[in-house]
Amino acid sequence: MKVKLGDYIKELERRIRKNDVDSKLESEVKDMIDFYQHERLIKLLVILFAAVGLVAFLISAICFESLKLFTIFGIVFILFLPGILEFYYLENKFCKLYNLYFKLKKKMTDK
Repeated sequence: MKVKLGDYIKELERRIRKNDVDSKLESEVKDMIDFYQHERLIKLLVILFAAVGLVAFLISAICFESLKLFTIFGIVFILFLPGILEFYYLENKFCKLYNLYFKLKKKMTDK
């Protein structure tokens, strides 16, 4: 997903720079924004679910003072970090996609 979005943004930047814009491109970018909005929502829900599980393990480990629960908490926390980083990357690229869409709209009105 990261590579596909990054490549798409590079291609879109190139086309905007060359002023190779039309209504078909605008429609395509809208479709991509809709697709990635859905991806963002799904990833956010997964991250929130994992965060709730992480907090539950931490609270239960503290309440029961169990080394096994602290170990599970550590494992879940380590697995949680790449998800956060991927969501951060997706969010930043999505904001960039929005900005490119607005540049595209501006170029379309200037034509």
